[in-house]
Formats: sequence, structure tokens, C-alpha cells
Amino acid sequence: LANDTVLIARDGTEYPIADSCAPIRGDDGAVTGAVLVFRDVSREYAAQAALRESAARIQAMFDSVADGIITISERGVIESVNPSAEGMFGYAAAEVVGQNIRMLMDDPFRSEHDGYLRRYMEGGGGAVVGKEREVHALRKDGRSFPINLLVNEMLLNDQRHFIGIARDITTRKAAEEQLNAFFALSLDMLCISSADGYFKRVNPAFSRTLGWTEAEILSRPFM
Repeated sequence: LANDTVLIARDGTEYPIADSCAPIRGDDGAVTGAVLVFRDVSREYAAQAALRESAARIQAMFDSVADGIITISERGVIESVNPSAEGMFGYAAAEVVGQNIRMLMDDPFRSEHDGYLRRYMEGGGGAVVGKEREVHALRKDGRSFPINLLVNEMLLNDQRHFIGIARDITTRKAAEEQLNAFFALSLDMLCISSADGYFKRVNPAFSRTLGWTEAEILSRPFM
């Protein structure tokens, strides 16, 4: 019989121990005593406590990070989502865990996802894994929205899992669209140059005023 208990030293120090007991029997089979074995498990307890503390810190970071974090199995099944992902997609964790990750993606990524994953698992290359890309996701209410998505692989207990980090870029995309509209419609001559002195972008007013096509201007240095 094994037990966990505490031994108290003369100075009051407590030592966690694992103890086991075996009966001592006489010739007639009657129990005449017992053998007790004590094993100091303070180091094991300390290691377990450190492991629990580390897991708690990781969970706290997982719960508090601003980006949406989703872990999936090698079959594309959602295993966990953090609170930011719940808020981003509008689902509670219980509604998505156990479901295919496709439910959170808009076309064409929705229909292509399983093919990407299958080819990767078959050794066909990491066209998606390890690379940040812009995709369109789906909220619970059916609305499509743009995200930056980074997917990486991790190995746990000899099993492949994937972790996706999603960032909602709706606001940024709206600002880019406003800037593009202003750039295109402005009557002023607008241009953007690179650090090495070449034109990177010009607006229609710039091309129209100078009489050069946009392609001709972009092939020339700024100075």
C-alpha cells in the first residue's frame, strides 16, 4: 500500500514523503507487525510545482495575447482557441473545438485548406506553414474580414500539431483603401519614392501633368 504524507523533523521542518507498508506475518499467517518504507519526494514535488507554475504562465500568456491563437491537429481539427480568437471570430471556444478549421475561413481558402494540409503532411512542402499571408476569415454572423495569418508546426508527444496566429487587419485595410482613393483622385501631383531614389508609385495627376506613362516614370530615378 502506497501513500503520500509528511514527516516532521525535530526542528519542525516538514518533509513530503511517499510511504509504503507491507505486513509482517508469523508462521501461522497472523500479522505481527509491518514494514514501513519512506521516500523523500520533496524534489519531485518541487519539480511538479515548477511545471504547474510554468504551465500557468504559458496559459496566462495564451489568454492575454492580443492576437487570436488557434491550435489544430494534423487533421485540421481545432483543439483550442484563446479569448482573443473567441472575440475575433464571435464563437465561444466550446462552439469550435472539435470542428474543422475550415469553418473560420472564407473562400477560396475555405475550400483549399484541406488540400494544403494534406500535401504538407505528405511531404509536399510548406506552402503555408511558416509564412505569414493575408487571407479572409469568417465571423459567426457570416461576415468576411481580412486577417494576417501565420501558421507554424509543433510536435507534442510525437504528434504533429499546428498553431495559427491571426491578426484582424480590417482597420488597416480600410485605411489603405481610403489612401488609395485619395491618391487616385487627387488633383495634386503625388508620388512615392524608394530609399535608393527611384519612383515607386505616382498618381494619375502626376503622369497626366508630365506627359509620361506610369510605367515610364517608374523606370526612372527620382533625381
